[in-house]
Amino acid sequence: MGKKNYIIIGVSLALLVLLVGCGPGTAAFGGLRSEAEAIDSATVIRTVRYFDEGALGPEYAFSVTVPEEWVGQFETSNNGHVVTFNFITERDRRAPIFTIQALSFQQFWEQNGSYPSGFYNLAATPDTYFIYTSSLDAYHSGLPAEQYAELRAPVAEIITTFDAVDADEALSLMAAN
Repeated sequence: MGKKNYIIIGVSLALLVLLVGCGPGTAAFGGLRSEAEAIDSATVIRTVRYFDEGALGPEYAFSVTVPEEWVGQFETSNNGHVVTFNFITERDRRAPIFTIQALSFQQFWEQNGSYPSGFYNLAATPDTYFIYTSSLDAYHSGLPAEQYAELRAPVAEIITTFDAVDADEALSLMAAN
């Protein structure tokens, strides 16, 4: 077998591993799985934690309140450190409207630096920054501009309802009630 055949086999195996490892529901960064969950209540509670240089940060439970009109029409996709709020179109396609992310101190400063960007700080704990982002135009959502603007309009109000607590603490409080 010639050198060329070894290269072809090696590249084929690498592609196979890459394709098998990137399917829906497979582990994302840090071994966290991407999960989709319907928004079935105006109060949305999800968990998030940062992943930085091979280390997982502490897990936090966060909550936001979305408009009643979003219930049943939206879902979240959560890959561990980013939760995306997606509108479900008539053709069952997911159109991202905004995201909430957990970042370490280092990631936050690398992401934002000392100049303003499209990322907005929601809250910070001693170990985690929570930010949100939303595209200013409809391009990435795949929606018509007018529909995207209408769906994006409540985001400014939604983020004012953001609250995050340590996930273990949240479980303890729930068990006590």
